[in-house]
Amino acid sequence: MNRTVYLALGMAAAMALLAQGVGTIAPGSSDDGAAAAEVSDAAGKAGRAAGDSDTLEIQRDSTGQFRLNVGVNGQDAGFLIDTGADTVALTVGEAERLGFDIDPESFEAIGQTASGIGYGAPLTIDSIDIAGHEVRNIDAVVIDGLEENLLGQSVLGQLEGIELRGDRMLIHRR
Repeated sequence: MNRTVYLALGMAAAMALLAQGVGTIAPGSSDDGAAAAEVSDAAGKAGRAAGDSDTLEIQRDSTGQFRLNVGVNGQDAGFLIDTGADTVALTVGEAERLGFDIDPESFEAIGQTASGIGYGAPLTIDSIDIAGHEVRNIDAVVIDGLEENLLGQSVLGQLEGIELRGDRMLIHRR
């Protein structure tokens, strides 16, 4: 399969999971990180796990989701952490705000979503910084009609691992 088909399948999975509010846990690998991260929803909280400077702890927000602000090409951006999404997905507005040249007229059908055919375009993000851990050259997709940015496995899979403990998500970095 080619890259566009993989992105389309990932986007379809992300949209279906987002509609259902479901996620899974997947490990990966990473580098050291030191900066603190914040969540985009005031109801959620993030910080260092007690006694572990390489683990970021995020509290579930009032909607039952995990959200996190990260650096995208040096700019702050809020994301819903979606462990079931194959890739990072951006809203059209956020992609434009972050400086990507987006032409919705050129969007193509990239997959089936819970609400019908999804339209969008693939792109590459130079860097995403999660609490001091930088991931480079990230495959992503801009999706027409997406309401919230999704932080998927194209980034999460490059971390040491993710663990759910009740209302806490632990993001482990090396």
